[in-house]
Amino acid sequence: MTTLKESACERINQDARQILAIAGTPECAVWVGNCTDWQWQTTIRSQDNDRERDNHKLGHLTTYCIGSVTKVFVAMGAIILLEQLAEAEGTVYPELHKVWTESISAHLNFVVKRKFGRDPTLSDILCHNGGLVSMNDFILGPDGKVLIPKAAFLELVQQVTLEIHPSKEDSTWRYNNGGYILAGLLIEKYSHQDLGSFLKANLFDPLGMDLTFVDREAFSCCPAQFKAQAHVVCPSGSPTVVESPDYFADTVVFAAMGIYSCTRDLAFFSKALLAALQPDSVDGSVLSYNRAIQLCHPRIDFCDDASISYTYGGYRTKLDSKYLGHHSLNHIVAEAYGNMSNYQLSPNSSGQSVDVLYHGGTVTGFECSLYLLLDDSTFVIALSNATGLVDTSDHISRLILQELYLSVGTTSKQKGIGHRLFRSKKQRANKPESLHKVDIVQMARLGAQERRRYLKRFQKDIDQASHVSQLPVPREGHYVDHRFRQGIFVQHCSIEGLVAYVKGDYNTSKTFRMAFISDGMAVLAPLHDEDLSVFGVDIFADWESLRLKVCRNYQKQVIGFIRERAQIGVSYTLELETEALSDKTVSLSQ
Repeated sequence: MTTLKESACERINQDARQILAIAGTPECAVWVGNCTDWQWQTTIRSQDNDRERDNHKLGHLTTYCIGSVTKVFVAMGAIILLEQLAEAEGTVYPELHKVWTESISAHLNFVVKRKFGRDPTLSDILCHNGGLVSMNDFILGPDGKVLIPKAAFLELVQQVTLEIHPSKEDSTWRYNNGGYILAGLLIEKYSHQDLGSFLKANLFDPLGMDLTFVDREAFSCCPAQFKAQAHVVCPSGSPTVVESPDYFADTVVFAAMGIYSCTRDLAFFSKALLAALQPDSVDGSVLSYNRAIQLCHPRIDFCDDASISYTYGGYRTKLDSKYLGHHSLNHIVAEAYGNMSNYQLSPNSSGQSVDVLYHGGTVTGFECSLYLLLDDSTFVIALSNATGLVDTSDHISRLILQELYLSVGTTSKQKGIGHRLFRSKKQRANKPESLHKVDIVQMARLGAQERRRYLKRFQKDIDQASHVSQLPVPREGHYVDHRFRQGIFVQHCSIEGLVAYVKGDYNTSKTFRMAFISDGMAVLAPLHDEDLSVFGVDIFADWESLRLKVCRNYQKQVIGFIRERAQIGVSYTLELETEALSDKTVSLSQ
């Protein structure tokens, strides 16, 4: 099995600190191990500070929100539940094995008539097949606040699926959170427990993962020194402490992104999973051989690259694949706007490709990477506490992988803008002399520059916006799109001019400034004493447009707004009868 030498750990520390400084990220906790040993764990920080915990004694116990890595545990929870309930087939739950292959809508009592293709099954949604559209901007506000309750979600799924299905491409693979929310609701239905309680009793407690949190009350009892602070990094590179995401088990998004955990607990899970995959494994663990195989087995093949497939546990690919780290926010942004973060590593020192199972997670303030190296039962975990310029956990994970699998003498290539980032045909021939190391610190630096260019478009809108439109400004009140259970509430403010917040059935976003770019276009912007840190990570995805087209009647009065999103516009119309405002003018100084 591959091991890390002390000299390699020192190099990782030095390079990782540079990446943290480039990213503006305060810290990154890492753990490298295999199914027999706990090799190396530490917390790397951009600078020394007086935090109470020690790097080696307490850093691995510090909890971070792991975002979409939550999906790995939800998928395993579904596997465990259906295996347990299979014993009751023919009695309480006849023919329950069909849950894997029947439309999930048949089990959750909602109907979706798709224009193309079939309704997704449980198996489909656990590997993001079947084309459920992304609904993040209906579930979450632009600041990441949860807007709708569980009770409204099935109705929203039905409406969104009916409204947004214009092409056959929608029935193909698409990564999304909505499918996992459906999977969580199905687990709750058949287990008669909330999802968090089921996972805790059937997975986390048996594995000793006692610092993995699924509910708000237990997390609130965790001492402060074991909680990483969430940060958002602005284009200037300065981190701002933000409120930690609250996506616990009583919220609709828990199944997609809500778990808090630490590197030690993720190491417990990774070690047990890799041990279960060994030929001589004994089924004494909650992670049996059959359960581990179900999680890691390829389900969806991507036609453009035979080396990549999707499993219930994430991407299954190769160490030298361009898909390595594909859930990372680095890749999500770079694919659309550049190439700096899409670098490829070489195969191992022998020129052989290494089989990798990967899942990443990003929520506002936290990033997470989990790598399982299936050929030699090694795992790499990285948790970091900032979002904005650079997905630190992604770069540091690949830094560790490169140190694990390429020898010290391997040539390091300094790559800059314009350099070919992918390996040549000669390098693809798997010859040892073709192997090279990527300058990952430089890739992080170039990726940060790329992200700044992306973020500047929001700042440009804000800088262009004026306080007053030349035409009548919007009336105070609720502007609502009942199809998607979402509204915008507009008020006059003595300081900001106009303010607005996005409202759902469950909660509202924070208050934003509503400023005009032109008479026909408004934008949601930070208040004057705030910056871009008030927005969530979905400004890189479903909330990438904060612009609102202004709709006016023949008298030039504002009667609504339209927010453009993929494939459809969300139309907010002024409700003529709204609740009376207790104070017609809001003063934010109060």
